[in-house]
Amino acid sequence: MARSAIALLLVLVLASATQLNAQAACNTSIFDAVAATPDLSLLGQVVQAAGLTETLSDPTLEVTVFAPNNAAFEELLQVLNSSGLTLDDVTAPESNKAASILLYHVVPVAALSTQLSDMQVLPTLLGKNLTVSLMGGMVNIIAQESNATVVTADVTVCGSVVHIINHVLIPAALADIPNYMPTTPTTPTTPPAAMTPPAAGSPPGTPPMLASPPPPGPDNGAMKASSSVAMGVVAAALGIFVALA
Repeated sequence: MARSAIALLLVLVLASATQLNAQAACNTSIFDAVAATPDLSLLGQVVQAAGLTETLSDPTLEVTVFAPNNAAFEELLQVLNSSGLTLDDVTAPESNKAASILLYHVVPVAALSTQLSDMQVLPTLLGKNLTVSLMGGMVNIIAQESNATVVTADVTVCGSVVHIINHVLIPAALADIPNYMPTTPTTPTTPPAAMTPPAAGSPPGTPPMLASPPPPGPDNGAMKASSSVAMGVVAAALGIFVALA
């Protein structure tokens, strides 16, 4: 009995050590991934200008991000310029509509493309919904004032998923987009029911799965610390096992 108990303890400790090392190694945030992707450089600039860098720098986030590529932001900037506006005009503290637009691209639970179904409603951190449309094997996102197509799907960033899209999602006419207030909570504690995966037997069309952007190097200090603790417990358990043999 004693030997069986110690053997079980060893298995549990080794499993815990593996989990600790995996958590320590996953230190890439959404903002890190965006910064490492050349075609998302304008998104990174807008995130910084809108004051959302800290919000998207938490590697423990578990969200879905529809990330507009550079062409999408170039298109948006042209629209702003034609209206006599610049990026500074929509990121100033008193008129920070850019942050609200960005939060409209974040769904508060991670979802791969295979978990999206036709006409599925997705809540966002802005509080306004998006709708999924599946046509010809492509994932399209329908917003209030614009639509976009997923051009790169299923880029995993720790516990989050990024889908790169070809247009910026606009939640309302520019004048009606709320100015971002930093004190507004942006991370709900429970996943919304609207993100429940579709029933078995009705999979949506699935874009090809692509590799994630290269993450920064792992936090070696954290990995060594977690490994040391785990190995210490393993050594102690082995000592007990030998003593009982």
